[in-house]
Amino acid sequence: MIRFLQTPTPAKRFVLGFILIAFCLIMVISLVPNLNQSLLGGTSNPNVLAKVGDEEITRDQVQQRAAAVAERSQYPPQLIPFLMGRALEGMISEKALLVEGDRLGLKVTDEEVTDALKRGQLGEMLFPNGQFIGEEKYEDFVASQFKMSKTDFERLVRESLLNDKVRDLITQGATVSDPEVLKAFKEQNAKVKLDYAVLTLDDVQPQVKVTEPEVKNYFETHKSVYQAGNPEKRKVTYAVLPAEKIPGAEITDGDVQRYYSDNQDKYRLPEQVKVSHILIKTIGPDGKPDPKLEAPAKAKAEALLKQIKSGASFVELAKKNSEDSAGPDGGSAAKGGSLGWIQKGQMVPEFEKTSFELAKGQTSDLVKTQFGYHIIHVDDKQAAHVRPLAEVKGEIMQQLSSEKKQRVLGDAANSLQAQARSTSIEKAAESKGAQVFHSDFFGPTDSLPGVNFAPEFMQAVFSEAPKAAPLAVPTQNGVVVFQVSEVQPPAPPQYEKYRAKAESDLKAEKARTLFTSRLQEIANRGRATHDLKKVAKEFGATLKSTELVSPKDQVPDIGSMSQVPEAFAMKVGDVGTPVTPSQNKGIVYSVAERQEPSTEDFATKKDITRDQMLQRKKEEMLALFTSNLVEQMEKNGKIKKNQAQIDAMSKRAGGIGGF
Repeated sequence: MIRFLQTPTPAKRFVLGFILIAFCLIMVISLVPNLNQSLLGGTSNPNVLAKVGDEEITRDQVQQRAAAVAERSQYPPQLIPFLMGRALEGMISEKALLVEGDRLGLKVTDEEVTDALKRGQLGEMLFPNGQFIGEEKYEDFVASQFKMSKTDFERLVRESLLNDKVRDLITQGATVSDPEVLKAFKEQNAKVKLDYAVLTLDDVQPQVKVTEPEVKNYFETHKSVYQAGNPEKRKVTYAVLPAEKIPGAEITDGDVQRYYSDNQDKYRLPEQVKVSHILIKTIGPDGKPDPKLEAPAKAKAEALLKQIKSGASFVELAKKNSEDSAGPDGGSAAKGGSLGWIQKGQMVPEFEKTSFELAKGQTSDLVKTQFGYHIIHVDDKQAAHVRPLAEVKGEIMQQLSSEKKQRVLGDAANSLQAQARSTSIEKAAESKGAQVFHSDFFGPTDSLPGVNFAPEFMQAVFSEAPKAAPLAVPTQNGVVVFQVSEVQPPAPPQYEKYRAKAESDLKAEKARTLFTSRLQEIANRGRATHDLKKVAKEFGATLKSTELVSPKDQVPDIGSMSQVPEAFAMKVGDVGTPVTPSQNKGIVYSVAERQEPSTEDFATKKDITRDQMLQRKKEEMLALFTSNLVEQMEKNGKIKKNQAQIDAMSKRAGGIGGF
């Protein structure tokens, strides 16, 4: 989660929150022109990754979605390729639900679109004091804020509302009974003290013995594993033309200046402020205002503001008290309240107005929004401006150099290949000043002189048939033209060579099996004897104890108690299922003491617990329905995937770390 205000939870999918976030996430996607070629029919467009009904999903769209997710979660840009697979699946699911909505005959009227805009986060901007700003201003607003036409804008709103209708239909039967609420509340709010036995892989390793026949049998049954150490090998004749010998890839200051002048908008930065905030919520788990939270939230926020004005650390108070803490990154609370840089149009009106009015270093009074009470601190401010050429010259040089180098290397490869095929590799190399090499047998992971590590070259070499026409391959460092002269099939692995490794692998496997069985024995004996301390000593495990802990607490060796949620449903003396917090460590625990939450606490939080459970149940129902829907649509041919391009995308992501 990047920001509570900017990223809606599933419960806040649209009401008072979706529009702004949906456009931040997918507005760029909507601007990509419709592709004219159909997927898997006729001439397939390699940029198309999937087709859902009549809607195409392109690689550009998926990359933009992944980039938006990375920015929202403050991940480095290098992780974008790794997010693309999940982004693609999410986009397929979204479009599948839209198709299902059409099939069910669900419609969204113009009146519903208007009402949604009026009630949503943009309501104050489009309908100030309940009055529409007019078509012309409306179109200008959409064009300036979301870089799209009014038609595209309203299409997104319509799709969002249709998606909501499908979700409501799917989850309308979700219910939570009173006993379920009570059970969940006790598990979430009980505290337990644990006794736990710690067994490590090192504890059982000395007990593992293997015989020579066992090692030999293990080798024979795992020959395919050791075969990987004896790959097919090849001999090639190849010539290397280094990039520095290929003219035309140089970038001049004039090239940079022209690009900068032609792309001013790309480097135009709007007015922005860097803000931190402390949020005390007044909304329930469903994203709707909860009147019961209003008074205590305001009182808590006022108390925090008083501490800040008395000199207390804003950062420390935010870490300990801010309720903007959802998501894997801990939200802004984990970062001392920091939301980073924000621009106009990103936040709800009340928050934005205060943020841009405050001077650098100032802290606001309480600011009330639909989410709760905020205390806002302005860390820095920046006026609207165009980034100077000196600041962006490096970026432009890198981009232009990469584009031009790729183009020049491609042209050089085509020229070198044509000449090698019409004469020979040696003659083509001589005319270009390239160096010729005749290799010995080598494998796909070896390095060759002049080439070093070039995956694209190795992939081509081990894909070509022997004696096939010369082939030229652009690499990061130049162009290589080659011809496979001879192929050596993979040699079968020899026992003598791999005996030591087979013995080590067998011992590791036996140790893992013994480790798992010993953990289960400790648990079984602990249940039978009701004396985990004694059993732990018998098995050579280390026994430890905790203080009273809640599901949110951390425990040495175990980690977060959320990893053992069943502990909070167990009785005193019960022994839990063994857990392995890491590959080399196992835990068997028993409940030594239990502290139940009070009846008064349950009465106060009963409705909140019910809402949380209901929302979770709806999310599970929706996930199951969507998964089955996508599977069925794939079987019926309504979802088509360009698997070759998807696999290529995955390989590119997996290979980033090695290039």
